[in-house]
Amino acid sequence: MGSLSTIQSFWTIISEIDLRPLAAEAQQEVLIALVGPVALGRDRLASQMRCDPARPDLETDTPILVLDLEQGLQARQAELTILLLDGSQADFSAEKALAHQLADAGKRVLVYIVQETQAAGGRTPPPVLPWKPRYLLAGPTSDLAFLRDKFAPQVIRMLPDRLLSLGRNLPFFRLPIAHHLISDAAQSNAAYSLATGLAEVVPVLNIPLVFTDTILLTKNQAFLAYKLGLAFGFSTEWKNYLAEFSGVLGFGF
Repeated sequence: MGSLSTIQSFWTIISEIDLRPLAAEAQQEVLIALVGPVALGRDRLASQMRCDPARPDLETDTPILVLDLEQGLQARQAELTILLLDGSQADFSAEKALAHQLADAGKRVLVYIVQETQAAGGRTPPPVLPWKPRYLLAGPTSDLAFLRDKFAPQVIRMLPDRLLSLGRNLPFFRLPIAHHLISDAAQSNAAYSLATGLAEVVPVLNIPLVFTDTILLTKNQAFLAYKLGLAFGFSTEWKNYLAEFSGVLGFGF
């Protein structure tokens, strides 16, 4: 009876979690602007962001602002502007002016210096810019590995409050977001466990399990399961995650 009561307590607490803010966040639109010359691959980059590399047949029609440099101020309506620069050019005064105008308007700007891989396998050093961007990335727009390993994590760092909607709207970011959410949850649980001394109450030491700590960690895992589902475009209704919650509950118990 004690075990049954414990499980019922778990379910009561999990069912009381308000998941509506997460669902609302996931269903919001996230608008990204790509600003730069056509030759730098801005259209290819936009198309890639709408696709899931693991499922090439899956593509969304999420709006992305694709603008020439002269139209750059229209990016003020975007939550993130990716400013594409030609790594071989010498004069960046126009890009500098636009970056400062957007930054002064409180907008997040990622300066992306487009550089293709050299025949020897290396990349030319980034050019010296007439200003120091807060967020800077240098590399190709045609290399999927670079986009996955460097570009996607940078975008995630710049939009920490929009990850669920970012993944839901732009499939390219789903797997990197999943890795980020899992890592973040693992670090949070580890930090909490160390802070509360949970590491000292493992069964092999024959010390009773701290029930309240277990509840909190299980809630964190339930949140993670729901967030992953939202980021990957699945249902926003929590009842559709009962199987996942049951697995989390069983493992936590």
